[in-house]
Amino acid sequence: ETVAKALADRPGLRLDLAGRADPATDREALRRLALERAVKAQKLRETVGGGDPAAIDQVRLEPQEYGKYLERAWRAAKFDKPRNALGLVKAQPVPEMERMMLAHIEVGDGELVRLANDRAQQAKNWLIGHGKVEGERVYIVAPKLGVDDAQRVDDARRADVGTAAPAGAAGAPVPRVDLRLK
Repeated sequence: ETVAKALADRPGLRLDLAGRADPATDREALRRLALERAVKAQKLRETVGGGDPAAIDQVRLEPQEYGKYLERAWRAAKFDKPRNALGLVKAQPVPEMERMMLAHIEVGDGELVRLANDRAQQAKNWLIGHGKVEGERVYIVAPKLGVDDAQRVDDARRADVGTAAPAGAAGAPVPRVDLRLK
């Protein structure tokens, strides 16, 4: 709200948003999200025969059915699984299936960049929708991965906001503020 008010008071300023992602914490969160989506995909496959992959986020899993769909996702995953003396895949407890799946889910820098850009886009959407800032004054710039030494780890889940001086004000200082996304 403070940023939106500041922009309303200074119509000549534009805003640069740089989303942030912390590889140390966000990789694990993205792995868990991928696991959840793999489990939901199994339920979607059973209930509607595959369906639209975009509908995965709409699927509701009840706690009592989680193990069933986790096992299906675990069996469908492409990695070596423990086998019995006959060579058949050995059943595993839920925590072990989760551990193995999480260990084999790769989250690269591309996913982190996408997450950081999504965070910046959410901030931009809020500023335009709720803050009543004109869209042509808000720009998304290159995201930042990681945290500076002086920052706490949870500070990486934010978007950096910078205001640029009006055209013709060369050499003017560019103030920076952090807009945290929770």
